[in-house]
Parts: sequence; structure tokens; C-alpha cells
Amino acid sequence: MLTLIIYRWTHLYSSTTVPVVPPRHDGYPRFLSAAWPYYAGAISTSVGFFLFSAIWLAGEVKDSAKKAKGSKNE
Repeated sequence: MLTLIIYRWTHLYSSTTVPVVPPRHDGYPRFLSAAWPYYAGAISTSVGFFLFSAIWLAGEVKDSAKKAKGSKNE
């Protein structure tokens, strides 16, 4: 007698329950003491950029005023 075996794929269901806890935002200090060189560098770069921009723009206005009053021979 010949027996026919049929293999069927079955669906396996697995679930894992994981607790969801929001992260604590007070676990670390707001400012790190080891990062003061970074803070100083970022602030000095920003201040330098604004000073450079202000000097650049202020110098451009004065030069154009002198050229406007010049003679036609130039």
C-alpha cells in the first residue's frame, strides 16, 4: 500500500511583550563640563562671523559714497 505524505506549511505566531517606557530627560546634565572648549569655539566663531560681516558691510557703504562724489575723469 502506497501512502502519500503531504507536507503543509503552517503559520507560526509569536509575540513578545515589551514594556515601553519614555526616556528620562534628566539623566544627564544639560551642559557637559568637558565640552567647554567646543562651546567657546562655537561662540567665538559666531561672534567673529558677525563682526566680520558688520565691518564688511559698513566698509562697503563708505567706499561707494566716495565713488559717487568723484569726478567724471575717472
